[in-house]
Amino acid sequence: MEKKRLWRRYFIGLFFCFALFLMGHQTEAKQNITVVIDPGHGGSGVDNEAELGAIYHDKYEKEMTLEIAKAMKEELEQYSNLTVVLTREEDRGISLEERAQIAAQVGGDILISLHLNASLGHEMYGAEIWTSAFGEYYAAGRGLGETFLKELTELGLADRSIKTKLSREGNDYYGIIRHGVSLGIPTIIVEHGHMDSKDWEYMDSQEKLRELGKRDANAVAKYYGLKKNVYKAKVEPTVIVETPLEPVLPDTTDPDKVELILLDYDRTTGIAHFELSAVEEESKLMYYAISTDAGKEWGELTLWPKDTGTVAIEMDLGKDFDKEVVAKVYNNYEGNTESNPLKISPYLEEEVKEEKKAADPVSEDSILPLEEKEPVERIEESLPILDTPVFEESPIPKGNPIEEKKTIETKAELPEESTTREEVYLLLGAVTAGILVTGILIVMLLWSRTIVKRKKRERQRRIRMGMETFEYKMGRRT
Repeated sequence: MEKKRLWRRYFIGLFFCFALFLMGHQTEAKQNITVVIDPGHGGSGVDNEAELGAIYHDKYEKEMTLEIAKAMKEELEQYSNLTVVLTREEDRGISLEERAQIAAQVGGDILISLHLNASLGHEMYGAEIWTSAFGEYYAAGRGLGETFLKELTELGLADRSIKTKLSREGNDYYGIIRHGVSLGIPTIIVEHGHMDSKDWEYMDSQEKLRELGKRDANAVAKYYGLKKNVYKAKVEPTVIVETPLEPVLPDTTDPDKVELILLDYDRTTGIAHFELSAVEEESKLMYYAISTDAGKEWGELTLWPKDTGTVAIEMDLGKDFDKEVVAKVYNNYEGNTESNPLKISPYLEEEVKEEKKAADPVSEDSILPLEEKEPVERIEESLPILDTPVFEESPIPKGNPIEEKKTIETKAELPEESTTREEVYLLLGAVTAGILVTGILIVMLLWSRTIVKRKKRERQRRIRMGMETFEYKMGRRT
């Protein structure tokens, strides 16, 4: 009986595992997919300003997201194997939890919340995707987010990546993602671009908003491999991301090792070339900005080149620029680090010195050594002799000709005097050396004589001691 029970339990367990496998297989490949689109925000904003969303250019985010969502729904409904549901079809207030519950009630396979972005400094730009940081929800959100970013970047928006964010309690930070995951629905937030920056050109009309909606629809269709008016026997994701075992944490650090190097500066044209380098190990480098007044004001953010840690920068600083230049580098989580400040004035001073040297070079041929100059007598010989007329009186010399002759002879003998002085110095050196050598020899001679006398006295002392010893042995000592 016991063996039968064991076998029965074994087959029941095996059947249960097989059933779970079939159920899991059915969730991966389905005949129909339900896509729930959530137009972000909505409501009067009287009791809750978050209902309005961002407000720029006299436009409300809540209205723009609804326009994008309707265009996305219209486009997706042309594909087979899809059911499309909006969490709201009009301007009304609805909580984040209610949005997730609507998705669960209709059997939603994915929940996509549509938004438009803004930044505190109004300088950021680009599209980004937010997803859950946990397990299969991260894998599904990342795979879906990749197709969205590909569509939006092809339109011209910058890629700010697929990111996660956690609350202090360690859960997903954004409520719509947190509520969707709690109900078992992979959820993402699509931030199409920034209303308060140059991204506005992609959303400043109804036609452009509808274009964003069509791009979103294309992303969903490509994720599931769908085609218009073509029915598929099964639908499954085309982008497979491995499920992480641990939560995918956001980057909370700033870029590291940010260094700015001045390569050259042309004072005449004002053009300067720099090299900016940085390291970002946890996410990716996103932008950089330059300040030409030691960080008081910053220029526009420039995209960091993809897959490189160094960027070459050319700037027109103007002529005779002598202020401090500093750079700031951002990662895609908006963490930022300033570089070392660069003073252009030392480089400018060095360049001015080089220019002066080039303009007024010192030629060695123009300065002759003293011994190579022509003597005064030779110069006088080379002067032309002027014949004085016979009947013309010669001018009376103002000075004493004898003294002038002595002066000329003295000037002509200057090199010889310098040579005699050198000989005197050499002679004095030789005499000094001779005196030192003689002194050393005398000292050595005296020392040797002292040693000889000392040895002689020592020999005599030993002889006397020997004689005294001999007399003692012979009995002569009393």
